[in-house]
Amino acid sequence: MDHRGVLRSAAAIAIVLSQFATAAVASPRTEDAVGTVLNPDQINAAFDVDYLFGLTPITQTASITGNESVDERIRTVAEQRGYVKRPEAAGELVDVDGFRLQPNAAAAWSELKAAANAEGIELTLTSGFRTTATQASIFNRRLNGTSDTQLDTLLATTAPPGYSKHHTGFTIDLRSGPYALHAFAESTAYEWLSANNWANSKAHGWLPSYPDGVINVGPDPEPWEFVWVGTTNIICAAFTPSSAKPFCDDEHPANSALTWMQNHDQIFGCTAVRFCPQQPLSRGEAALMLWRLHGRQIPEINHPYRDVIAGTGVDLAVRWLYERTVLNGTSATTYHPDLNLSRGHFLVMLWRSAGRPVGTVPYPFNDPAQDRYVETAAAWAAELGLVDGVGYRNLAPRVAITRHDAALILYRYLMLIPTLS
Repeated sequence: MDHRGVLRSAAAIAIVLSQFATAAVASPRTEDAVGTVLNPDQINAAFDVDYLFGLTPITQTASITGNESVDERIRTVAEQRGYVKRPEAAGELVDVDGFRLQPNAAAAWSELKAAANAEGIELTLTSGFRTTATQASIFNRRLNGTSDTQLDTLLATTAPPGYSKHHTGFTIDLRSGPYALHAFAESTAYEWLSANNWANSKAHGWLPSYPDGVINVGPDPEPWEFVWVGTTNIICAAFTPSSAKPFCDDEHPANSALTWMQNHDQIFGCTAVRFCPQQPLSRGEAALMLWRLHGRQIPEINHPYRDVIAGTGVDLAVRWLYERTVLNGTSATTYHPDLNLSRGHFLVMLWRSAGRPVGTVPYPFNDPAQDRYVETAAAWAAELGLVDGVGYRNLAPRVAITRHDAALILYRYLMLIPTLS
């Protein structure tokens, strides 16, 4: 398919792009989150660390008692109860009400507390982020023996170090006046938080950490503990895709390039319900997108890359793009399809797939392109209105391109082709 030289009017493109510029700064979908009805298993699943930022795996097994054989028994009994290892906070935490939390969780806690206070309801924060050392100290203070029965009793309320959601910085413990721990479930505050399927909690991105009705998740239900998951993860926990809303993490599906691209089979989600717009685009995903852009044409030759699995969609895409000298490997025999692709190299691949057209304006960005190919491709893309700068007219060519930005560039490109739009 020849995509060169066939353009819509500049005015029409400007209208389309202005719509998405407006959508990009819109607020999160609080009403959608509040209206999402979750069962206990969905509430539990909504705390998915794969979709929370600012976390890193705990690489060293945390000591519990200092006796490795005892520690191993504790971990075994804990995992039999359903405890799983948790990541820990990786970035700067925020001090709020005497505790530290992830920045977005801290802001959401302040909003939740203010909303409760406006209703005459007292909420007090009693715990936030904990290091593995702090959790080990708590665990050992409560440890009254190491028989299986004694350990199981302790683990019903206390996570061993390395297994606590508090390590993430997204978890809080609450009380209301004299109502603490299990008694918190009898408080007016808990009634307010849990009413209408946790509507007041969900309005600020919070959910119960261990709700009634779930089993084998570690501790028994803990009415005092809540986790911040954000509105998107709440929506995604009970989402059914449709042509109008194909992705749960697209904040503006009614006015979305992602919706159009999915409905025209140009992109694909990172899961059955998510697009993962802020996730970096991999080299394999970029090849698939460009192959789809050009109609999934059947390649006639093979490629030399041993790390691309034969017979997959990525294999067909890489073969077709290699045949047309659109892509380069990381070596003579490797492509590394799972590596992130930079913004500059994505533009080069698109420019090559379009037939290496010659632009008429110079490179318009303040930061230098890393090579003449990126300079030429970026100048062409900017002239057509395909790419926006980062910050004040910077291209950031070496920064990994996100799945959202790649899809938006390809959408803008397709909008220039009357036969496909």
